[in-house]
Amino acid sequence: MSQVVYIALAEALSAPEVVWSLADAGFEVVAFARRGRPSAVRHSRYVRVIEVAPPETDFEATLSEIKSHLASSRDASSTPVLLPLDDTALWLCSQLAGEGGCIVASPSGCQAELALDKWRQVREAELA
Repeated sequence: MSQVVYIALAEALSAPEVVWSLADAGFEVVAFARRGRPSAVRHSRYVRVIEVAPPETDFEATLSEIKSHLASSRDASSTPVLLPLDDTALWLCSQLAGEGGCIVASPSGCQAELALDKWRQVREAELA
C-alpha cells in the first residue's frame, strides 16, 4: 500500500494541482472537504473525498471529524501526512499538531501564527 497524504481543504484553488502531483508521485490522496460545498477534486478519480463540517460554521466539529478519521485510518505500516492548502486549513492543522496520529506538514505554533497574520508579515518584511 502506498503512503497516504490527506489534504485540507478540497475547495482550495491549488487542490487539483496538488492532487495530481501527489498521485503522479505515487501517493494515495484523500481530501477533506467542506460538507455540501462543490470542489473540482470531487470529480477526480485520483482522490477520495471525505466530507467534514465546514470550519466557518463549527470548527470544533471539523476538528473532531478530522481527528476521528485520522485515528480510525491509522495503519501500522505508515503514518499519514496531513497537508493544508489554504489559510483555513493551516489554522485547522495547527490545532492538530501533536494529535491525530499523523504528520502535519505545515508550520505550527508561532510559525503558524506568522503564516496567518498578513499584517505581521508585511511589518517583518519592512524591517528586513
